[in-house]
Amino acid sequence: MERPAFEWDPTTLREVAQDIEAATEYANALLAQYRELSNDPEQRSLMVADLVQWLRISGQHTRAEEVARSSLRRRGGEKIIDALESGESIGVIHPDLIRRALRYATTLYWNADDNEERLGQAADLFDACVTSAHITCLRDPSTIAWETYAFTLQHRAKFRLATTELIAALRDANLGLRVRELHQLPTEQQESSRFAVASIVQHLENIIANQELSAGASVTTETFAAGDRSGVGAVQNGLRTGPWLFWFKGGALKAAGSYVDDQLDGPWIWFRDKGLLLQEGSFVESKQQGPWIRYFANGNILDQGTFNAGEKTGLWLTFNEDGTLRNKKRHTPASATSRRKILPSLRSS
Repeated sequence: MERPAFEWDPTTLREVAQDIEAATEYANALLAQYRELSNDPEQRSLMVADLVQWLRISGQHTRAEEVARSSLRRRGGEKIIDALESGESIGVIHPDLIRRALRYATTLYWNADDNEERLGQAADLFDACVTSAHITCLRDPSTIAWETYAFTLQHRAKFRLATTELIAALRDANLGLRVRELHQLPTEQQESSRFAVASIVQHLENIIANQELSAGASVTTETFAAGDRSGVGAVQNGLRTGPWLFWFKGGALKAAGSYVDDQLDGPWIWFRDKGLLLQEGSFVESKQQGPWIRYFANGNILDQGTFNAGEKTGLWLTFNEDGTLRNKKRHTPASATSRRKILPSLRSS
């Protein structure tokens, strides 16, 4: 049976059937074939990705979840499912199970229907997949490991986009793009990431434009001397407000986050010019608040810990560039380091 055509929806980053009846017929034919192979687990396993994809495209979300769950369990993922359902830590997922676990996380979200518990399970499993894929890259930096890491980032970006965590979605999509570019992964994978990044940026730019209509703000585009834009966002009464995006001279994403009355607020991300993440964390009134992470150029963590009102607090871990622990230090507000020492400028020069 000929595979039906589909298009990519830039608002969801998901496939949409051009002919839903043809998509349903195709999905049902795949499902029938899958069931006929009950005595051939290896052939069944090879079908799972396509089957789950087409069940979703045709709107058969419950069936998609059943297939994804049983596939994960049959391949040795019982502990993952049990931990997820009991609320325990999932731990590091074996490389052979990461994509299956990611597929199950995706189907959990499709069937969440605003159920907070299921959304939480999906988020936990997405996080475990991304973390496990990154750990795999550190242990065995093979092409397939980097492909899987980028794959997990892009799928979590879709989930975060759907749950309106736009800065976090942009973080994952752009990091996935940088991984695919730096490791020269297949062109179609890079193009998929570029589409994802462009779509999420467009979401944010639409929000910026809507502020001009609803809040009386004006959209401001900052530029480099050569005319290329360096930043875009809304200004109201002379103060930055809402989401802002910043770029390097070559057009690569530099930073993204939101302002309230010219004060940095909520999650922010910074990237290197030709590399991976530089740092990420959140603000309240331009003061760092909550978990923060800085990274080496190779993507490994430089240091991580917690801020309270712009001051380091609690346990901070510092690492060597190879990922090994360098030292631990417990901070109190009196011994905290000023935020100004580590924050790069977002003002155009």
